[in-house]
Amino acid sequence: MKEKNYIPRQAAEVTLKRVKDYEDLNAPTEKEGEEILKKKTVELWDKFAVQGLFNPHTERIDSFTDLDGKGSLWLLRRAGILDPNNAAITTRVIEKKTDRSLITTKGTEDRSSETSRKRKTINYVAAGDTLPGMIHLDTGEREGVVSDEDASAFFDHHGPDSGLDSSATKKVYEALTSLGLLKRDPSLDRMVAFITQIDNGTFPYMETYFPVFHQTVLGLERFIQPQSLYQFFKDRHRPTDRLSNKDLERYGLTKGSEKQKKYEDAAKREFAEAQKNGFVIPTKDGGKALVSINKSFPGGYLGAGFYKCKLYIIWNPSQNNFFISNNTENLPLHLEQGKNIRGKMWIKSRGEEEPLRVTLQSVIDQVAQEGFVPTGALAEYLAGEKEGA
Repeated sequence: MKEKNYIPRQAAEVTLKRVKDYEDLNAPTEKEGEEILKKKTVELWDKFAVQGLFNPHTERIDSFTDLDGKGSLWLLRRAGILDPNNAAITTRVIEKKTDRSLITTKGTEDRSSETSRKRKTINYVAAGDTLPGMIHLDTGEREGVVSDEDASAFFDHHGPDSGLDSSATKKVYEALTSLGLLKRDPSLDRMVAFITQIDNGTFPYMETYFPVFHQTVLGLERFIQPQSLYQFFKDRHRPTDRLSNKDLERYGLTKGSEKQKKYEDAAKREFAEAQKNGFVIPTKDGGKALVSINKSFPGGYLGAGFYKCKLYIIWNPSQNNFFISNNTENLPLHLEQGKNIRGKMWIKSRGEEEPLRVTLQSVIDQVAQEGFVPTGALAEYLAGEKEGA
């Protein structure tokens, strides 16, 4: 177990590694020293790298992140470290390089000369990637609040020892409250706890609410902005509450609700089609797996879960990657490529140069019920995979 002052000490270390002259920290009293540290934190936490989302149409990283990344950035704005009005110099990595010093970025926004003067920047990178000297949010494959000698820092939960009870948002929240830059309150506590559950897929029985996702914050989490999510919890709502049209409008979710309803309708149609074509298979634990080839299922892993498929496989040889959501403890996977993410996912990411060597057949062999014989379009695909080996 970590010592009680682990987060405060490591949060302060993020600032101290960036201080050039330690005489700037001198103070006659402990209280004044704490105030100086707070001011230095606001000043010196100026360059961030956050996990961006891959755009399959452009094959680039968008200047956009998921709820955990958005929550982390919003807390930094609430604490006054980033501009509360969202103005910042944002960039995205435009070319992945093995040597971090060769990475190039492209600016996408510069809305404030004051922000430019203060040199506050947000860089969007591929999942797991790092940039030298940056404060990393939800990327870097570390656990906890970590500082390196080159002043790189990490608020992350993707290390080999990371569990399912944390998130980047939670790390940032604990750090900012420990430094006195943010006050805890019950609504913030509930918001951070919700983001943590969403990011780890641990919200209880989440998949059972799939048919009404378009009416709940639980199903509309990717559309809601952090300020609205905070207000949602201040209004004493629960994530599973069915929202009225007025509520949806209040939290900026009207368009998101319309989009989500289309996904739910499409998922119903496509699951029936997947069953017909042999892409729903029985698994060793008595459950089912849903296989999608070169596309994703409209309902994602939660929609698959609603249709009683605890294992969800996106097999994407056209883009040299795969994604496996493994929401069952009885189907261990051992693959020669990709990464095991907290025992819940196995991913070979987009953009990796290494050719896809693992076969879909090898995955099915590990998880399918004994005696399983592929049928329909799945059987045709596997036959072609074998011929092309």
